[in-house]
Amino acid sequence: MLRLTLAVLIALFAGLFAGADARMYIVDDDGFAQYHSIGEAVAIAGDGDTIYVKPGTYREHIVLNKSLTLMPPRGEEGTVNLAGDGSDIGIEVLADGCKIEGLTISDFAGPGIYVESRSNEIRKNVLVDNVHGIFLNATSGNILEMNREEGGYCGIVLLSSRENTIRSNVAEGCMGSERVPGAGILLNAAARNSISESESKGCARGVHIVSESLENELDGNEIADCRYGVLIEISSGANLIRGCAIENATTAIALYAAAKNQIQNNAIANSTNGIALLSSAENSIVQNGLEEIDTGIMISEAS
Repeated sequence: MLRLTLAVLIALFAGLFAGADARMYIVDDDGFAQYHSIGEAVAIAGDGDTIYVKPGTYREHIVLNKSLTLMPPRGEEGTVNLAGDGSDIGIEVLADGCKIEGLTISDFAGPGIYVESRSNEIRKNVLVDNVHGIFLNATSGNILEMNREEGGYCGIVLLSSRENTIRSNVAEGCMGSERVPGAGILLNAAARNSISESESKGCARGVHIVSESLENELDGNEIADCRYGVLIEISSGANLIRGCAIENATTAIALYAAAKNQIQNNAIANSTNGIALLSSAENSIVQNGLEEIDTGIMISEAS
């Protein structure tokens, strides 16, 4: 009788009745549910559907080629862990308008979440020891909020991506290697992105802006215990670094071959070098506070 009642409830939750617009599916790796793998539910689901994943360990590579929501059921205790299965990518987001929330994604040989579509929402996920945490490639309009990235090369990567919102994320221990240093947040040929109220801790570079990245805004971020707090280089210009707190860095803010950036109202403390400009021109450095710094501001090499 109990199993029959549960089956009826699941069917109702799944929207398996006439007139249902969006359907809901339940996945449990070892319990009584419709599906025992996330991939099975994704294959059946359609645009606008929600897949609830119960706590457990799932070793699979997920491709979201439909507009789906992927999250744990509300009120469930325990962790939904998508663990590396030998694939390069944990979740590959190819459809616009997907939502990924509340998952732990670990030990993939590439990005934990790879996005090549628009207007997705990625919130409250934990990404551990993937090569990259979240990787946006040639996309726009995404919201990355309250995610935590630990280890690997980069916490968040924006490659050729514009007009995305990166807010209240934490990246920790993204050191990379001596040959390829890591970063909490990496912007490569990226433009007009907003990065606010986020933290980088113990990374080779807190925020790295490179390769003609233009008009990005960093506002109210906290960076600690990084070799470089913010590094802007290789023809990146017109970026705004404002209201950030940077401490315990070798160089808090460095500009190399970068022009027309604005460095304003930042608090820099307990670092070897405060602000360094090398081969950089027409930058504005205004109302920053420097405390316990060996070299406050250094301007050199044809700046």
